[in-house]
Amino acid sequence: MSKTPQSFEDAILRLEALTQQIQSNETPLEVALKNYEEGRKLVQFCRQKLAEVEQKLHILDKDELTPMDLDNPPQAAAKPKTARKADKPAPASDELWGNDNHDNHEIPF
Repeated sequence: MSKTPQSFEDAILRLEALTQQIQSNETPLEVALKNYEEGRKLVQFCRQKLAEVEQKLHILDKDELTPMDLDNPPQAAAKPKTARKADKPAPASDELWGNDNHDNHEIPF
């Protein structure tokens, strides 16, 4: 396969096949070298596709993305808790129903 792959996924599948062939003890050296050369081109193709996708993500997220180190994935960092305002007590049922008479606990409907 010397032609350019149709998609990133096609390139990955072909890279996997080439890797298996290269690792095979039955592959002649010349064939392994050609497979290696093809594999390098496929890796370059995949890197280009990934760079294009990353650029699109930067545009979509307005450059708010943080760089990702694939060798050291981010740990699930605990977000610092923000200070909360003191919780107000729940309003009395009279306040909920708009009842000014606190002695009358009838539902207004």
